[in-house]
Amino acid sequence: MNKKVLLGLNIITLCLLTVIVLKEHYPQKIWHYFKKPSHKAHEKVGYWLSRDQLFKALPHDSNAIVFVGTSLTENFELNEIFRQCNYKNRGITADVTEGILNRLDPIIEDQPKKIFLEAGINDLGKGVGETQMLTNYTAIIDRLQKECPKTQLLIQSIFPVANKGQYPAYNNSATNATIVRANKALQALATAKGIIYIDLYPNFTANGEIKPEYVIEDGIHFNGAAYNLWAQLLAPYLQ
Repeated sequence: MNKKVLLGLNIITLCLLTVIVLKEHYPQKIWHYFKKPSHKAHEKVGYWLSRDQLFKALPHDSNAIVFVGTSLTENFELNEIFRQCNYKNRGITADVTEGILNRLDPIIEDQPKKIFLEAGINDLGKGVGETQMLTNYTAIIDRLQKECPKTQLLIQSIFPVANKGQYPAYNNSATNATIVRANKALQALATAKGIIYIDLYPNFTANGEIKPEYVIEDGIHFNGAAYNLWAQLLAPYLQ
């Protein structure tokens, strides 16, 4: 068979395949397949909703000191460490700044004495980006300052992570470099808003990542030594 005829048949075949692919919407089907949330994603949403609904049902206490944040905060055994019953833990595993912004109502209803905010690592790990994270932080601060005018608001720096661990999206040197930039931006934001910024980062980091003596095997979450250090660093702000 002559080369020109063979080339023509190949072109016709390719055109027919293209028509079939587009007609059956295969690109969209493939995209939606990979975009579809996993069972784990559904579990996280359900867990977030469960925690949020629990917080709404709990008694209000205007003398409370509220800790709002991610899994790092959720795993912080506040009452046992500080031996205070008016410390409220409002941490949710995998939460991002947008999630916190969307669950402020029961915290505002408390009109608490103090609010300690820990957030940002999940934004960076999930690709939300520094700009959107700071926009959400600003919205959180603005609402709390407007609707809880007597509450003292304190922002905690984002903690470092290990450069290697179980979560590649988090455990890398690029994320740690972003954390440094984000913390500088958070400090500037706190100064602009007239609130306290607690720079915890230097106490947990060495060589651009979290000190190995403060992290469990996954490279993100704290061990007991880390929580004891965190508690010691927060003590002056809890008076």
